[in-house]
Amino acid sequence: MNTTELNQIENKLTDLREDIIRRLILIDSDKKRMNQILPKDLDDQSIVLENDEVIDKLDELERGEYQKIDEALFRIKNGTYGKCCSCGKEIGYKRILAIPYAAKCLVCLNEELEEKETGS
Repeated sequence: MNTTELNQIENKLTDLREDIIRRLILIDSDKKRMNQILPKDLDDQSIVLENDEVIDKLDELERGEYQKIDEALFRIKNGTYGKCCSCGKEIGYKRILAIPYAAKCLVCLNEELEEKETGS
């Protein structure tokens, strides 16, 4: 990967991080509303509680993606970006374009998924 491509990816990661920050701010404002008194109607309560669970899950997912982006930006700074954090081989450029915060090559990712499926 050349310097121009790396700069483009760094800019993309920075933009993604800013988008996540904006979404987290919206999620945080929704979470503040979660502390309000529940409606008296049981059906309405159910809807509110279900919405709260969705907001919590969205918050968790956004924060996880934010962390992965920060880690990718750190790898760019320390010169290890584009290399698999498991085996050290180059991560395919198409994979990086699709998921710029990818930390593992497809071989290692597939091995990890297989281990999780088999429980070993």
